[in-house]
Amino acid sequence: MASLPRPWLNSVQAAEAGEASPSQLNEPPPPAPAPPPPQRRWFPSRLHHQLALMVSVALVSALGLLGGYTALEQTQIALKTYEEQALALARHMGAASHQAMVGAQP
Repeated sequence: MASLPRPWLNSVQAAEAGEASPSQLNEPPPPAPAPPPPQRRWFPSRLHHQLALMVSVALVSALGLLGGYTALEQTQIALKTYEEQALALARHMGAASHQAMVGAQP
């Protein structure tokens, strides 16, 4: 009566039980599966995950560009305001010193 193969036994246990031939004992183990390529490891395979990733990237890009544009505009407005304040201060200082010089003359 032949016994049924028991797949849970390794080759040594199977040989001891008389279920493996000597050629099976010398066979190398099967190679491990290759990891996925690096360019596909971060990219999702399902469509709704791909759409979520693309929407997320678009949203972050839009917010970054809007933030950069806003910072540039606010910097230009601040520089223009400082220049106008410096010009107004120079005019008032010139007018005040002119009156003091004119009044001090004999």
